Amino acid sequence: MTIKKTATSALALAALALSGCAASEKPLTSMSCTELAIEIGKMTQARDEAAMDSAAGALDVIIADTRAEEIEGGVDALIGDVSGAMAQGKLSKLNRVFVQKGCR
Repeated sequence: MTIKKTATSALALAALALSGCAASEKPLTSMSCTELAIEIGKMTQARDEAAMDSAAGALDVIIADTRAEEIEGGVDALIGDVSGAMAQGKLSKLNRVFVQKGCR
């Protein structure tokens, strides 16, 4: 039960971290090409960092000495997967608007 609550809390924090920043931004269609490029860079970095976190969590699962460490690594890997998917979704939207605006 505690593990499930921990995993749920961790996922909620990951979602909040990525979506909380986006809530105050202006609409993508009203952003300049430069602003879009900056956001694309940020989301690319977030996606890449999430992939690294996921891989590190998966490695932790493999080398864990205890069941608790194995669970912790699994939760870390899951958070990385969810964060990466969220960043990729945002990145896709940014790229689509970037192309639609004719930015280079």
